[in-house]
Amino acid sequence: MSSQTHKIKNFALLTSLSLFLIMSLVWNVGAASNRVAPVRSTQTRLAVVDLERLQQGLNEWAVLESKRKEAAQIMQDDLLSLADQLKAFKEEVEALPPNSDARIEAVIKVKEHESLVATRKELFQFRIDLERGNLIRTMYNKITQATATLAAEDGWDMIVVDDQTLVPPRATFREVNAAISQRRILFASDAIDITQRLEDMMNNDYSAQGNG
Repeated sequence: MSSQTHKIKNFALLTSLSLFLIMSLVWNVGAASNRVAPVRSTQTRLAVVDLERLQQGLNEWAVLESKRKEAAQIMQDDLLSLADQLKAFKEEVEALPPNSDARIEAVIKVKEHESLVATRKELFQFRIDLERGNLIRTMYNKITQATATLAAEDGWDMIVVDDQTLVPPRATFREVNAAISQRRILFASDAIDITQRLEDMMNNDYSAQGNG
């Protein structure tokens, strides 16, 4: 076999091998392109709740607030009764002769009663503030629990307070600036407002517990 023939055979072998490698590479690339990796959505589902509107629509809040107001009215009536007694004591003083022992005793009684009225009024205000704080805390905890339940049921990743109405229509510079500083949401579509959905769920749960 001549040297020229040997070179031709070697060239043909190398050409065939190269062609095979190229076809294999093309096939692997095509196969890889046909394998589409599953796409996992990373979009966060966000919803908003108007706490003030929710509070106004909750039946449990209305019942508890009504009971609190009834208790406050009883304390207010007690204060009015003490105020009437104080007025009567002052009128008694005016009816007594000046510098008499009876008038001095009556003046002392007035001072004691004034102190009692002031102390009772301060305690009344403290109790009212404390009971309102307890009511708000109780309802807020229930709202957060219900919100977590609703998020799990409807697939929300985050539910935030809708603070778009915080800025007052007419106010001083400081009031407006303070309100704007507290805001976190510039815009939220009605499509992600779940206030009514949360209100219905909480009212239904409240009724299911035997409350009218």
